[in-house]
Amino acid sequence: MSNPSQQSNTDHIDLSTGYEVAVPNLSIDDELLQFPLGISQLANAAQTTVHTVRNYLLEGLLHSHEQTSGGHGLYDQCALKRLRLIRSARAAGLLILDIKPLFFAINEGNEPACGDAIKALHSKIHERQTFLRNLSTQLSHVDQLTESH
Repeated sequence: MSNPSQQSNTDHIDLSTGYEVAVPNLSIDDELLQFPLGISQLANAAQTTVHTVRNYLLEGLLHSHEQTSGGHGLYDQCALKRLRLIRSARAAGLLILDIKPLFFAINEGNEPACGDAIKALHSKIHERQTFLRNLSTQLSHVDQLTESH
């Protein structure tokens, strides 16, 4: 067991399989952050890279709502929450193509499309959980994968 005084960079979550899986800890104390954030601060707060943030900007998943006098983007708490949602979805095995419809619907203020996108994501999550349960069952029978001599 780890020492409780040590801060871990992972959380353990139950995937409904009875097993615990380590995933990145995406929560940093937002009260310590001073918004708006520059791109490197945003990336650090979400535990990702500036390159990844730039890719999400190009994909239209993130936006800067302010700019410095030098033209650099500044990001609010909403951008950080979006980035964390993207990271969580990616860590769960979802593709950018899976989550794009939700962000585009949010950007357009289209509530019906938002609801449809959320339903589609729930379906993908359920599908992933089914795959993980099946894999877990197969792993419990790993002895059947060895050839008997």
